[in-house]
Amino acid sequence: MGGQLHLGRLFGIPIVAGISWLIWLFVMLLVLQGFFPEEIAGSDGRAFALAIAVVAIYVVALLGHEFGHALMARALGIETERVELWMLGGLAHLSRGARNPKEEFLVAAAGPAVTLVVAVAAGVVVGLEEGFSAQALWDVGSLRYSGSTTVSAVAGLVLFVEGASLLFNLLPALPLDGGRIARSVVWKATGSPAKATAATAQAGRGLAILLVVAGIYASSRNGSSWTLIWCLFLAWFIWQNAQALVVPTERRAPTKSVVRADGVMDPRPVWVAA
Repeated sequence: MGGQLHLGRLFGIPIVAGISWLIWLFVMLLVLQGFFPEEIAGSDGRAFALAIAVVAIYVVALLGHEFGHALMARALGIETERVELWMLGGLAHLSRGARNPKEEFLVAAAGPAVTLVVAVAAGVVVGLEEGFSAQALWDVGSLRYSGSTTVSAVAGLVLFVEGASLLFNLLPALPLDGGRIARSVVWKATGSPAKATAATAQAGRGLAILLVVAGIYASSRNGSSWTLIWCLFLAWFIWQNAQALVVPTERRAPTKSVVRADGVMDPRPVWVAA
């Protein structure tokens, strides 16, 4: 845990953050303040303050997500050694893996459930301010929503951040939570955790390839190199983690060769008289 900032404990579980997480929060502040219209922001200082509010809600939701995993694991008899925050989110380091598909499903689904609650709450706020309509949700999802009030503007950005995070995280590919949920389903269907890991890790490698293709396509359409860089970084992260999971599984694949006992035993073993 060297080089990490210790943020304290919650429910007895240490919370640590790497430097990448602090950099990511600063980048979010710089980017998000540009999404508030002038009639709401009024000035650069107010826009920055509103961005701080969005990032603060994001941090609380992120901790809620990770402690959803941690507390569900604790209820199942699995301890959490620490919760680590970094630029792509967080990670609950558990003392052991799931012993059955039910444990895998419950622990994996607990985090996204918290994110869903936050997204729904933000959506309700937007609906109360603007009226519940599919057009408002479409505007939020396409980042064309600016909000008619300060509250609705903040809620709209929170809804976008949490909704996008939830949808991506639920993709059925390891190492995402959706991959762990899919792993529990395949595990239950096949009775083999190794087959379940192999299938969802392969899906993770497929997702990484799709991200590279999507990044190249989006960059060619909008001329932005940042889109390509971000997609390549996500693809690298997912590929590395999926590869780390699938390779040990491939190495553990059962062999069809059979070695008889008499093939390795010495018919005339050496003995020493008493």
